[in-house]
Amino acid sequence: MAFIAVPVAVAIRSINNFNSPYGSSNSPNIAAFIIGPLVAMCGLVSIHCFIAKKSNSVMEDLQTICDGVSKQLPRLSFHVRFERHYYHRSSDNTSSHTTNYIEVIVAGDSAVVPYATAVEPVIPYPTAPEMEYPSFAGNVSSDKKSPAERLATLEAMKPYLSDKEYSTKRAEILDNV
Repeated sequence: MAFIAVPVAVAIRSINNFNSPYGSSNSPNIAAFIIGPLVAMCGLVSIHCFIAKKSNSVMEDLQTICDGVSKQLPRLSFHVRFERHYYHRSSDNTSSHTTNYIEVIVAGDSAVVPYATAVEPVIPYPTAPEMEYPSFAGNVSSDKKSPAERLATLEAMKPYLSDKEYSTKRAEILDNV
């Protein structure tokens, strides 16, 4: 606010000196119109640098806290993440917005949680249209495997299937026997 108020006050004062019959000169104070914008620009740049420095300091402190808590709790892992979203306002104007968040990973009994944070690149624009995952179940020939092999494969896939899917597939294999 000060970087706007100072040039305005200087401009008003120089205009008042120009209109005053007791002024020392009959021309406006040109130096005020040069110094005022310079003061405003310096103020704006310094505020912008201060905000950026504070933001980086907060992010570093937050990362330190997350790393400390992750080391104290072996089944939890905290990571500071950010996502940058790009959008267009007009044909030549591209803007971005950054969302910062804390990602929490909860590990099971047998899983090991890494303490290091991985930097993942964010792709700003999709490179291909999103599609549903295709089902290849019709293309797989199960005649080549014996029912025992198919049951063993199904048992290996059990953690990845729902109970309903598992029981349906198991019934299909047993019906073919």
